[in-house]
Amino acid sequence: MTKQFSGAQPAGAAAVSGAGVKPVATHERAWITGLATAAVLLVAILLAQAPYGSQAAWLDTATMAAKTQVGLLILLCGLVAMILMETWRWGRTDSRAWFNKAPAYDAHFFAVGFLRYLEHLALLWLVQLFYHTAGEYGYASRHPFYMPWHQLLDVFFTAYCWLGLPYILLTRAFKWRSEVESRDYGLLLELGFWRLARYLPRVNKVAIDEKLTAIPGKTIFLDLLVKLFFLPLLFVFFNDQLSHLINNLGYVAAGMPGAFEDGQWNHTQWNFDLANLAASFFFTLHTGLAFCAIAISQRWLPQLGRANPRLAGWLACLLTFPPFLHMVITSHIPGVTGPHLDVPSQILAQLPSPWMLTLSVALMAIFYGFYLAATISLGGHFAEVTHRGIVRTGLYARVRHPAYAAKLLGWLCVLLPLAALNMYDGNWRVAGGLAGAYLIGVALYYWRALTEEQHLSEDPEYRDYCQKVRWRFIPGLW
Repeated sequence: MTKQFSGAQPAGAAAVSGAGVKPVATHERAWITGLATAAVLLVAILLAQAPYGSQAAWLDTATMAAKTQVGLLILLCGLVAMILMETWRWGRTDSRAWFNKAPAYDAHFFAVGFLRYLEHLALLWLVQLFYHTAGEYGYASRHPFYMPWHQLLDVFFTAYCWLGLPYILLTRAFKWRSEVESRDYGLLLELGFWRLARYLPRVNKVAIDEKLTAIPGKTIFLDLLVKLFFLPLLFVFFNDQLSHLINNLGYVAAGMPGAFEDGQWNHTQWNFDLANLAASFFFTLHTGLAFCAIAISQRWLPQLGRANPRLAGWLACLLTFPPFLHMVITSHIPGVTGPHLDVPSQILAQLPSPWMLTLSVALMAIFYGFYLAATISLGGHFAEVTHRGIVRTGLYARVRHPAYAAKLLGWLCVLLPLAALNMYDGNWRVAGGLAGAYLIGVALYYWRALTEEQHLSEDPEYRDYCQKVRWRFIPGLW
C-alpha cells in the first residue's frame, strides 16, 4: 500500500531529494494552514455581520437563501486561503506544488478531459438523485435544516455545466499528478461500463480485465463516499452554527450593553449567553475548517490519503455523527430527551449558585477551545475515515486524539452538573440516563480512536509515533 504519512515525498519530490535536498515532514507545520484559514474565516464572518440575512444577495433568494449565500461566500474565502497556504507550504519543498504540467497536450489529453467532464456531470446527476430520495436529508419533505445543502448542490451543478470543462482542462494541464488521475471519480463509471462489457459476446475479455485491474474502484468509491456523507453534514452544521454565532455577536455588541445600562443584567442569563457564544464560535470555525479540508482533498493536496477500507472504521465514525449518535443516545436511554450535549440546558438555572454554572461554562469553553486547536493543528489534512497523515506538534505531541478528548470533556462539563442536579431532586431515571448517554459517547469515541489507529498504523512512521506518544486521550492517565 502506498505510504501516506508526513515523511513521504510529495509528487515530484524525487527530483528535489535527488539534488541533495531532504524533503521536510510538511504535516508538522499543518497548523500554519489551519491557523491562517481560521483567521480568514473569522474575518469573513465579522465582515458578513451587516449583510447577513438581508436580501442583498448575488443569487436569486429563490435559488439559494440569502443566509446560505453568505455562508457559502465565507467558506469560499476559507477554501482559497487553505489552497494557497497548502500550496505555499509544499512549494517550500517542491516548486512543482505550484505548477506541474501534464506530460503532453495532444488530442488524447483533450479527449480524456472532455470524457471526465461528461462523467462528472453524470455522477453529479446521480448524486442529485440520491439526495432527492434520501429520507434523512429531508429533501422530499423540504426539511429546512438540510435545504442549504440542496440549494448549494443545485447551484454547483449549474456552475459545473458551464465551468466544469475549463476547470478540468486547466487543472489537468497545470496541476497534473498521476495518482490523482488514477483516482478520478469519473473512473467509477468507466469501471461499471467495462464490467458490463465483459458479458457481451465477441469481446476481448483479456483486454477488458486489464482495464478493470487498472482502476482502483474500491478506493475511488470510498473516497467519494466520504464526501457524499460528510460534506452535506458539515455544510449544514456550518450554516446553522454561523447563524447562532452572528446572532450572539450581535447580542454581545448591542443587546448586552443595553442590559447593563438598564440594570437588567442577570448572572444566570449571562452564563447561558457566554455558553452559546463559546459553542457557536468554536463549532463554526471547526466545521468551516473541516468542510474546506475535505472539499479540497482530491486535487489540490500534494498527498492523498486513502479512506479506511474496514467496515468497523466506518461504523465507529458514523455512530459519532447525527443522526446515528442521537438515535443511539436519545432514543434508547430512559430520561434523555431534551438537553443537547454541546451547551448547558436551561434546567441548570436551578443550581443553588450561578457561580457553579459559571465554572461549568468556563471549563466547557476551555475544552472546546482545545477542540478547535486540535482541528487547527491538522490544517488542510483534517479528515474523516481517511488517512490524514501524521501530526506530532501542538496537542498531538501530548496525546494521539486531542480532539476526541476535548469534546468528551466539554460534554462532561454540561452533563455532570445536570446529572447531579437531577440526582439531588430525586430524578434518578433522568440522572441515570444522562450518565448512560455520556458513557456510551465515551465508548463510541474510544472505539473510533482504535479503528483510526488501526488504519493509520499501516504506516511504520505512525507506529513509531505511537511509541513516543503513548497516551490516547489524557496525558499520564489514559
